[in-house]
Amino acid sequence: MIGDFLTDAFPKMVEEFDNLDPHQQHKLFTDLLTYGLPKLSSVSMGVQYDNMTDRELQQIIEGLTAKASAEDEETDTDTEN
Repeated sequence: MIGDFLTDAFPKMVEEFDNLDPHQQHKLFTDLLTYGLPKLSSVSMGVQYDNMTDRELQQIIEGLTAKASAEDEETDTDTEN
């Protein structure tokens, strides 16, 4: 019901937007922006190594080792040229 009203009223709102002064346009835009964009929230990116299995830790070690080897090979190639 409310969704239908908003959908039906939207074209008129777009027309009326152009009739607002720049300050009102800016205020309306910023007020509506909070409904169109996700809100940022703090996220902890810490890794809990104590909670990882041996297999998960081994995968991390293998990945880091492979990356370090690839970077070493790239550095060796750059110095040869």
